[in-house]
Amino acid sequence: MVQLQDLLKDNKPYLDLIQLLSPDHFHPREIPSYKWDQILFYSESMHVTPLLFYKLKKYSEILPPNAIYEQLRRKYLANGAKNFRLTTELGRILIALEQKNIPVISLKGIILANTVYENPAMRRMSDIDVMVKWKDIKHSIAILNSLGYRETASYHFDDESMQYDHHSPEFIHESGTIFELHWNITDAYNVSPRGLDLGEHFWKYAKKGTFLGASSYLLPPSVLIFHCAIHLSIQHAFHFGIREIYDIEELYRKYSDCIDWNQLLMISNDLGLVRPLMLSLALTDLLTGTAIINEINQKGFFYDIPEHYLNFALNQLIIPGTSKNISFRLAQTNPTSLALLNSFKKRIFLSAETMRIKYKLPKDSFKIYLCYPYRFFNLIFRFGPGIIREKLYSNRNTENGDFWKWLYRG
Repeated sequence: MVQLQDLLKDNKPYLDLIQLLSPDHFHPREIPSYKWDQILFYSESMHVTPLLFYKLKKYSEILPPNAIYEQLRRKYLANGAKNFRLTTELGRILIALEQKNIPVISLKGIILANTVYENPAMRRMSDIDVMVKWKDIKHSIAILNSLGYRETASYHFDDESMQYDHHSPEFIHESGTIFELHWNITDAYNVSPRGLDLGEHFWKYAKKGTFLGASSYLLPPSVLIFHCAIHLSIQHAFHFGIREIYDIEELYRKYSDCIDWNQLLMISNDLGLVRPLMLSLALTDLLTGTAIINEINQKGFFYDIPEHYLNFALNQLIIPGTSKNISFRLAQTNPTSLALLNSFKKRIFLSAETMRIKYKLPKDSFKIYLCYPYRFFNLIFRFGPGIIREKLYSNRNTENGDFWKWLYRG
């Protein structure tokens, strides 16, 4: 049986943070004053500072020094004010989309903060994420523009965008609100052979309801858990902190009596994502004291996570930053040089119509064909160094390479 204390014995401040976030399970002891600065540092890099303050204030007998407590309180209140602004703004957007009969699913933090967490201020979020259908992207952007949102980068939408991206560039309002418009959950090409079906699964299980006074499609707890797990493991490769761990915990504790575990396992199995799901759930049990894996076992589904991979993923969580490097996934999930070359070929030889749209050329222009060599060198420049770097790193560090191959080929 894996023990968290053994895995994190060389990183006591991180262990203290995790124990403070689940005081009923770990029963943390008094912490020396000099350690609190490091705990606060970890809570910030792990994106759980508001959650830490709430847990300390309501559930823990341990309190930090006054100066640290005041910092936590200010960050909590600021997060609450920001979440209120984001929630108000989303309500305005949902009403505008409803008026144009555009179906929409609210995603991630905005829905969890307002429906799952005990207090919306507990959950840190930086922007608003919603998903619409691919066919409604351009109409949705027109609505955002009418509400005062402006794109932060140039964009176009074509077949390549649909496969290799999953949301628009960020749109920003003069109020400072940032908005992302999704048509998928993560880049389809980099998920699994059925990555394009990922968003369709969300639409399949979403039910029409009301959110913030407007018509909206709502995801059941099983799909919300699946999304948290994929965001943690696939989208950010365990480099975005532990916030999603506590999202899963909150979902489990609130909806444990009505989670459709068969549905959750069926989705992950259909998409070839059982390993990322089960590893994320195992980490949740380890860090929060939930018994999700045990409950799944009782349903007749067993999947053993190798202990050294669980340990590796736990240590990846400590590394700050976020992994969005497509070349990293290409390098780790393609077993041969031929497969990697084939990946590049698919991205180079796009249809003539897609190339025309992408490079803003007139219809039937011969310049379309001159763009293919330009595109080839552009892709080499963009992804080549990363692939070489990651391949060399994997060769030096067998455990690192083995882990990602095990995870993304499962």
